[in-house]
Amino acid sequence: MLPGHAVTCPAQLDEPAWHSMSNVDPAPADRTRERLRRELPNSRTVGAGAHFPGLRIDRVLPGSARRWIT
Repeated sequence: MLPGHAVTCPAQLDEPAWHSMSNVDPAPADRTRERLRRELPNSRTVGAGAHFPGLRIDRVLPGSARRWIT
């Protein structure tokens, strides 16, 4: 998966209401991030966050704080 501008930094996995300049319509952006926040830790989906430091292919691990980790 390539989250593109839906999740522009790993912190948005914990704070889906944080916006970036690319969120021209914040309400659907929030819903998309919240959906990703719920679904990704329960899947084996891997992806690359284009704006994430290090640009690695990783996945989100479940837990009290979401982490984009290998």
